[in-house]
Amino acid sequence: MAQHLHLALTLAGYLGGLLVLVGYGLTSTGRLAASSPAAQAVNTLGAALMLANGVLLAAWASVGVNAAWIGIGLLTLLRTRAARRGPRGPVEELPAGAVPTQPAGTVDHDGAGNRADGWAEDWDVAAGQLADAPTPAPEDDHDSADAADEPAASWPATAPLPVLDASGRPLR
Repeated sequence: MAQHLHLALTLAGYLGGLLVLVGYGLTSTGRLAASSPAAQAVNTLGAALMLANGVLLAAWASVGVNAAWIGIGLLTLLRTRAARRGPRGPVEELPAGAVPTQPAGTVDHDGAGNRADGWAEDWDVAAGQLADAPTPAPEDDHDSADAADEPAASWPATAPLPVLDASGRPLR
């Protein structure tokens, strides 16, 4: 085996060990979530580099453990990626040539089947609710012991703000 390749695989093993230790340290201290793509990528790359070094040294126990580590990391990365995409439901298919008669985001405001594009009205309602929300009274000059005995400012619940699609129209 060429001397340069031997040196490269030896250094790869050290780098892989360092990556795994850094990843473990970050997850153990709470600076990185264990299931985060970054943590999985660091650990998977580190295991791959240590696997290459293990093959070089014929350390088959190390090769086996690192191969399992790589498999777990890749599986977690794939599952995390799929979870971020969200569930894939059936796609609504329209007959050939059919065009919807109502634009996307139309809602039935009066319950009588009269559909109108009401996203602007929903924004006006939401803005009104926010404007009507109570504001806390200005604080007086009193010590903090008195403040602990007073109840916290009450914020009444209002109708939820609309959830919007990519075009800015409310989802219903």
